[in-house]
Amino acid sequence: MLLDVPPVTGISDPFPVRVSDVPPGGAVRVSVRATDAAGDLWSSTTEFTADGDGYVDTGSALPGAAEWSPANSLGPLWTLRPDHGSSGHVFALEPGGGIALDVRVRARGAALGAGASRTVGRRAREVDDLPVPGAPGARLFVPADGVARPGVVLLGGAEGGVPAAAAAELADQGWSALALDWFPGGSRGVDVGEIRRALLSFVRHPSVSGDRLALIGRGRGAELALILAVAEPDLVGPVTAHSPSDIRTTDPHADPTATTYLGDAGPARDLPAPEKDSALGRLRARFRPAVSRGPLELADYYARARRRAGEEAVAAARIPVERIRGPLLVSAGTDDAVWDSRTMAETLAHRAAEAGIDAYGIVHQGAGHGVGWPFTPAGVPVPDTIAAYGGTVLLGGDRTSSGAAAVRSRDVVLEFLRETHGGGAR
Repeated sequence: MLLDVPPVTGISDPFPVRVSDVPPGGAVRVSVRATDAAGDLWSSTTEFTADGDGYVDTGSALPGAAEWSPANSLGPLWTLRPDHGSSGHVFALEPGGGIALDVRVRARGAALGAGASRTVGRRAREVDDLPVPGAPGARLFVPADGVARPGVVLLGGAEGGVPAAAAAELADQGWSALALDWFPGGSRGVDVGEIRRALLSFVRHPSVSGDRLALIGRGRGAELALILAVAEPDLVGPVTAHSPSDIRTTDPHADPTATTYLGDAGPARDLPAPEKDSALGRLRARFRPAVSRGPLELADYYARARRRAGEEAVAAARIPVERIRGPLLVSAGTDDAVWDSRTMAETLAHRAAEAGIDAYGIVHQGAGHGVGWPFTPAGVPVPDTIAAYGGTVLLGGDRTSSGAAAVRSRDVVLEFLRETHGGGAR
């Protein structure tokens, strides 16, 4: 049995595992083990059937269990599971860093030590991590060649933190990428004016070419990206909004008066919380999942907020996407468990197109919340939950559908940025 695996590949590149000299029709188990940046061990085992020539290629063959379809060489990586930890455990990546994969193949029923094995690397190209004056809590990643590139700002979701690995992934493709830690902890809110000033500082950075920025956000970050694009139409150009909201939403905090956006946040206002006058409702929204040890399922919360607020309040909370400069790319999964991002994405694209803005939409079948490049690299497993709002939040979707969506999203976002914002391939 001979094993052929590429020795070094990018985090989101194809990962074909090829096995030859197998009895025709024989079952081959492909096992992958990886240690992430947090030191956690992940593993998967997938079984394939050799063709009439005794050959298996994971890039063109489907696994026996048909966990994904069509064939994709990244499937064994989408199905990696942590050896210890919850089902929603996140595969940790370091910006610009790499991971080692131990790949082993053996025939079904063969002795444990039989077969073939190889250790290979998955890594990004070298990028530089630079300071950004006037933008505390931000990290800037640029291609290591020192050439100024179009600037892109990344805004993560309610999980908070700096999406540094995503910014490094974007810089690896040839843009100057700024990652912001913007989502507020508790109910203190975020000063939108401060973020606008950070964007102005970034566009003047020597690593940035041109006078306009592209924004990429997911979830609550997609909501903020649209608010910023409305507020700064001469500064913000292309916007990519993964799993977006078409209104300014509320946080599912225990305090129903909490707001996310403070200061100069545009003409819209937050949608009222559905439990504003109901202590029982607040208990239901916050504490029932904690008691049951299950994750927060927010889709009903946000649907109820819209329904109970009424048409007038929803209209007042609507983000006036017609005022952005554009173009606009929206994406959503059909199994989003956080909110109905598919309907809201379609609404945003329709309203933008009616206003004469170039608008594009992509729907990922079976994917959950937040699946979108570069936040979701194509070659790592997609989590089931995230830590947010003081607990864990269910994202929806299944991992193989979300993995396939990440591959498709990467191709679409790269094409969108190259066509609308320049830069790219280096």
